[in-house]
Amino acid sequence: MAFTLCPQCGVQLDEDPSLAPQDGLPCRVCGSTRRRYVQSLEGEVHPRAMLAYKARNATGLRPHREGRSGSSWSTTLKRWLKLDRAIDRQADAYEE
Repeated sequence: MAFTLCPQCGVQLDEDPSLAPQDGLPCRVCGSTRRRYVQSLEGEVHPRAMLAYKARNATGLRPHREGRSGSSWSTTLKRWLKLDRAIDRQADAYEE
């Protein structure tokens, strides 16, 4: 939705927003020929997140436990999937 306002007094003007400012009539309240154009847009946002972690022992070499949890984009299915993955090397276990 688009509309035109007078920037001096804030009154909404009954003119097409595509009309050039020099072609418009002066404001009926204050007489200003300046214009403020307002455009409204609507949409939706769906945030996604992923948490990844690694746990190392005192040697600091290869992590003994690591995992990921959150939203993951599937290139095969072309949609977002819920991912929960844990790799435990000490217990020789893998969960997904």
